Amino acid sequence: MRKALADRLGDRITFETLEWSGANTHRARREAAQKLRAQLKDSIADHPLARHFLVAHSHGGNVALYAMADATLRQHVDGIACLNSPFLCALKRNTKQFMLEIFAWMAAYFVLLFMAYAVFHVLAPLSTDPDLQHLGLLAQIGIGLGFAAALILLIFLVIVPGLMYGRTLEERVASWAAARRSAISQDMILPPNPDVPVLCAWTAGDEVISSFGLLDALANLPYLALSFVGLLLSFVVSYGLQAFGVFPSLFTVPLVDPTLTPFVRLLVRFVLDYPISTGIYMLALLVGLFSAAVLVNLMFRVLPMGIGFDKLVDSLFVRLSVTVTPVTSNHVEFLDIESEHGFLGHSKAYSDAAVLTELARWISARSTRPE
Repeated sequence: MRKALADRLGDRITFETLEWSGANTHRARREAAQKLRAQLKDSIADHPLARHFLVAHSHGGNVALYAMADATLRQHVDGIACLNSPFLCALKRNTKQFMLEIFAWMAAYFVLLFMAYAVFHVLAPLSTDPDLQHLGLLAQIGIGLGFAAALILLIFLVIVPGLMYGRTLEERVASWAAARRSAISQDMILPPNPDVPVLCAWTAGDEVISSFGLLDALANLPYLALSFVGLLLSFVVSYGLQAFGVFPSLFTVPLVDPTLTPFVRLLVRFVLDYPISTGIYMLALLVGLFSAAVLVNLMFRVLPMGIGFDKLVDSLFVRLSVTVTPVTSNHVEFLDIESEHGFLGHSKAYSDAAVLTELARWISARSTRPE
């Protein structure tokens, strides 16, 4: 690459290299960025009238942009060319939805089922139990109203305080989750780069971005299932499979009177038995999905991106991904180039003739611009 650029740009160009491990770990990239920052300052001090360009390959693009956190340094860098660089990105997740609202809705669901179950067991005997028939209609209505009043009292004395405490707990958990999300975002997200132009050259069919895309799709599957539409679909399917006898019903309401008509028995099955069983299935599904989210996040995001295990919990509150352009840079030029190397050409981008031609053109255009 040096020879190709020198042939195209002439003897007015000199090269310096940054020696770093190249390890696929976030720590290695951060350390390399700090080293690059120091090296750039020395180079600028030695050549104050020169124009300084960074040419980076693969994760070297992240290293170069991490180094641009220094606003003073950005004023002396004229451009950053990134070849096949998968730029790290961390987008916020709705932590309230995934951690709190789902379980709040499940709690409300079971409270309603409990109330329906209680109403059935208290009010149903009033019209069928011979021992209660002598009480008369007014007495039966009075018992029903008394039970309704007891349920209302239960709501105000137990459920409402529980909801208020749940609200306080929700705010505390949400605050903790927001702090964890902010911590990993500040560490992972590339710093704002409003000044330095960035060239992003990608060779068509690059295997790295394709691999990251596949991993990202796999890692998102549990989160898609935890969405409102996903959970609603799971609820309907679980209920339907029980109704058709594919899934066993995990709960059967004891009938208070064996003389109940077949229609009432069927109604109890569809209104109480299946919903309660479906709620149990949904709780098991939620536990499984949250466990799967942790596992796939570790396997398909944390490890491939070289993030430490100490950030595993924090990484659950953001969507880690890679992009073909840095989202925090203001001046970006993107080139999608058909590589002459074909398959497995990620590491050959810096020797691709089309890439080198565009790179030389881009540097030359910025080297000759007026002050």
